[in-house]
Amino acid sequence: MRKLKAINALNFYITVCMAFLAMISMASETNALKVSIIKTADPIRKDVFFYYYRLAKGISGILSYAKQGVRLWFRTKRPICRQLCLKLPF
Repeated sequence: MRKLKAINALNFYITVCMAFLAMISMASETNALKVSIIKTADPIRKDVFFYYYRLAKGISGILSYAKQGVRLWFRTKRPICRQLCLKLPF
């Protein structure tokens, strides 16, 4: 059985995803992000104007390539020397 806090967190993330899909679907037809997501979804019919499910399928297709997580997509900035260094006042 799930705790109420976990269910509320899941509900929040689903709501944020739905809001993101709604914002993208309301964007203009020349929006590069929207066009590339719909192209990834590979729709059969081109004359449909309800893009919600196409956007969801396209984003799911894009994220399906992430087998190792997002960590490999971006280079993280790590310090060169990771040891603890103390400066002595001599």
